[in-house]
Amino acid sequence: MKPRSIAAHVLAFLLPPGIVGLLAILTVVKGTLLHREPKPAGFSRETPTGLAFPSVKVETGPQARPIALIVLSNQGTSAQDLFTTTEALGRSGLWQIVTAAPLRHLSATTGGVSILPDFQLDQAPKPDLLVLPGVIDPNHPQLLAEVKRLGPLAKTGILAPGEGVRLAGLAGFLRGQEATAPLLSLETLSQSPKYSSEAAPKILPEAWCVESGSVITSAGGPAVLDAALLAIRNQGGEATAQRVAGELGWRYPAPSQRNSPLPSRLDYGRLILNAGFDWGRRTVGVWLSPGMPELALGAWLETPRRSLSVETTSLAPERTFIRTLHGLTLVAQDPATDAYPPDLLVADSSAKLPAQVDGWEQNLGIPIVKISKESPSSHFSQALQKLSDLDGPEIAQIVARLQEMEEPAELKALDPPFIPKKTLWLSLRILLLGSLGILLFRSLLRGILPSKASNQTQFR
Repeated sequence: MKPRSIAAHVLAFLLPPGIVGLLAILTVVKGTLLHREPKPAGFSRETPTGLAFPSVKVETGPQARPIALIVLSNQGTSAQDLFTTTEALGRSGLWQIVTAAPLRHLSATTGGVSILPDFQLDQAPKPDLLVLPGVIDPNHPQLLAEVKRLGPLAKTGILAPGEGVRLAGLAGFLRGQEATAPLLSLETLSQSPKYSSEAAPKILPEAWCVESGSVITSAGGPAVLDAALLAIRNQGGEATAQRVAGELGWRYPAPSQRNSPLPSRLDYGRLILNAGFDWGRRTVGVWLSPGMPELALGAWLETPRRSLSVETTSLAPERTFIRTLHGLTLVAQDPATDAYPPDLLVADSSAKLPAQVDGWEQNLGIPIVKISKESPSSHFSQALQKLSDLDGPEIAQIVARLQEMEEPAELKALDPPFIPKKTLWLSLRILLLGSLGILLFRSLLRGILPSKASNQTQFR
C-alpha cells in the first residue's frame, strides 16, 4: 500500500471518532462549566410574572454585625466556591451575609441551580469582608469595575477562595502579593497575558492557603473551606475558627502545603475519553428545600459533574424562591412535575418529598440519599462514593485528585487495573467508529474510481 493510501486510510479511521468525540466533549464541557438559566413562560430573568423578588433587610446601628459581601456574576458563579464559603462564614455568626451581582436577576451557577442576588452591586452595602468566588467572566467590565471600587472599602480584607483568585488578580488586589490557586489554574495564572508584570502575583504552587496583604487565596476543593476558616480566625479569633471547624466536622488548622496526589496525564486522558464517548449520561438530582445546608449543595452539585459524564440538576416542587440555611435565595432548575427522574436523588433528611418523588425509589429503583446538617464536610466523601457507584471507582479517584480531595477509605482500598473495564469499553467504541470510517471511505473509493476490468473494456 502506498504512503498516500495509508495516510488516507488513517485519516478515514480517525475522522468519525474525532468528530463524534469533539461534539460530545464540547456539549459536556458547556454543560459542566455553566448552567444557563432557562426562561420558561412567565419566568424570565428580569420580571418573573406573579413572583415578587424578596426584600432583604440589613442590620443597622451600633450593634449591627459587619457585612460579608459575596460577589456573584450574572453569567455564572462557581457553586463550590460560593456554597462552601457561605456555610463556613454563616456558621461563625460574625457577619451578615449578603450577595450582589452587576444586575439583580436570576443568575447561573456551575451546579445546575440559579441564585437571586440580594443587591445590585452599585447599590450593595459597604462590605467589611469582600468575598470573591470563582466566576465564569472575571474580566466583565461592569463586574470588574465594581469589585475594584468595593475592594478598598473592605476593612477585614478580601477572601478569594479557589477560582476567585482570577477576579482578585484582575482587580489588582494581588499586585506584588503572594497567592495560590486551584490545581488547573496554577500554570494559567503564572503565564496569563491578562496580568501585566506589575500586577502579576507571585504564585506559590505548593501552598494550600495563602494570606498576603489583605487577600486570602486557596487551592481548590476542600481548601476553599480552609480559606474561609482563616477569614473567621482573623475576625473572631482562634476559638471561633475551631468551633466552626468542629461543627463542620473539619480538621483545624489547615495544612500549609498541598499533600494530595496529582492527576497524571493518563488521568486527564481518561476524563477526555469519558466526556467524548460515554454517551449514557447519568444525572444526580439535588432536592432543594428551605434551610438546605450550603456545603451539601456545593459538594453534590459540583463534585459529580467533574467526571464529565455525570450531570447534576436541582429539583423542587415548583420554580420559586427557596432560602438556604444561611440566607441564599435559590431557584431550582426543574420543577418535580416536569423533571425526568435522575439516577440518584439527594435530599435533606428533614425535607418532605412529594409522593411522586418519594415513589421514585420504590417504583423505579432510584436511590435517595438523605443528608443531615451534622458534620457537613462529609458530603464531599459521600459524593465521591456515589460517583464511584455511578461512574466507576477509577473515575471517582481521578476526580478526587483533580479536586484535591482526600479519597474516602473505600476508594483508597481499591486498586483498579491499569486499564479499567470502562476504558476498554470506550476504546472499543472508538475502534468501531474508526472501522466504520474506513468502510465508508473504501465504499466511496469504489463508487468514484472505476475498476480495472471496466478500464480494460473501455480501452479495447
